[in-house]
Amino acid sequence: DGGADGEDNSSIYIENCPAGMSKEMVKEIFGSFGKVTGVKVPHDSVAIVTFASTEDASMAIDALNGQELEGCAAPMTIRFAKTPQRVAKEKVGRSEARDREAKDREVRNQKSKAAKAQYERALLVNAAAQEEGEREPPARIKAYVPRYKLDENGEPIPERVRSDRGGDRGGGGGGGGGFYGSG
Repeated sequence: DGGADGEDNSSIYIENCPAGMSKEMVKEIFGSFGKVTGVKVPHDSVAIVTFASTEDASMAIDALNGQELEGCAAPMTIRFAKTPQRVAKEKVGRSEARDREAKDREVRNQKSKAAKAQYERALLVNAAAQEEGEREPPARIKAYVPRYKLDENGEPIPERVRSDRGGDRGGGGGGGGGFYGSG
């Protein structure tokens, strides 16, 4: 099958090889499944074997994955090695995820700025209404203005939203209180 995404991959990655295993020993063990064209032993208990064909690599994985060779501390874990194409695909995937996260963060920041601006407008409307002797802002404005408290950075923290047009909207429920008071 060639590993992930149908790519042609004839290299396998082996973990938990017997300690002190040489390239020659690796080639001898895995050579029984097909022509081995390359062997790397980057460090103790790890090896990378390249076969002439993907089918040979697949047979070696099927036969030896999970097996314990003499001198193994644990069963061997064998899988197709990552090809440069697969590594590049994974990097692109991570890059796209970072881009999505940055875009989501920017949207949240814009919404927060808009909510803060709306809150500040509501304060002005409320102050103007109180100067004119009205107890609360007009209902048409009140219906669209969420209630906020400010956090330590001066950012709005949404509370429940009260509307004269059908009760509470949003979480928190119940409770009385004034327009900007805590309910």
